Amino acid sequence: MMKFLFIALTWAVLNWVCLDNPTEVMVKTQSASSPDNQLSPDEAQARQTVISFLTWYKNNFQKANRIQLVNQTQGKPYSVNLKNGERYLTYLKSSHC
Repeated sequence: MMKFLFIALTWAVLNWVCLDNPTEVMVKTQSASSPDNQLSPDEAQARQTVISFLTWYKNNFQKANRIQLVNQTQGKPYSVNLKNGERYLTYLKSSHC
């Protein structure tokens, strides 16, 4: 159940963030946060990791969105495709961010 929640939340957040306008989101993120020299080393690393991942996702979200996460068979209730969920997570991990 936790795996499903993680997959669903990851998918929802990434689609919401990146489909809106990934470049605009990154610019807002960069301008809204304090300059790197005012951040602790951990905060700077976390910030860079997020920005790196969003940049990677911006360039790869079309391929990621081709992975069907929901089974939609007519006449049957929707269900999560766990095998493709694992593929999706593996693909996200391939960003190495």
